[in-house]
Amino acid sequence: MFRSNNAQDAPPQSIRVGGADYAVNVDFRVWIDILDRARELYASVGTLEEARHNARVLAEMQRLAFGRPLGRPSAAVLRAMMDACVGLAACSVSESACNAGRCTPLAMILEDA
Repeated sequence: MFRSNNAQDAPPQSIRVGGADYAVNVDFRVWIDILDRARELYASVGTLEEARHNARVLAEMQRLAFGRPLGRPSAAVLRAMMDACVGLAACSVSESACNAGRCTPLAMILEDA
């Protein structure tokens, strides 16, 4: 089965939410902002103010990704956006003694779950 190479292929131009495809901003800097905003979400909502806060944060995340809120159920939009995020971390040679202070090759394999 052919799998896309996320390290070399162009990113997808749309994200599927609730059976519909929506054009998406593919600038990695925007997705860093989206992930930063996701950290502001309450994992469980106990008050009306927390629910309003989550709604505001999710609307801003959608504006960043899609240019506008989608008007779809919040859980479906958030799930689709988080599924679209791929993160990769490596130690910085300039900031640590990792790998004896020298850069080494890095491989990333992404597989369907």
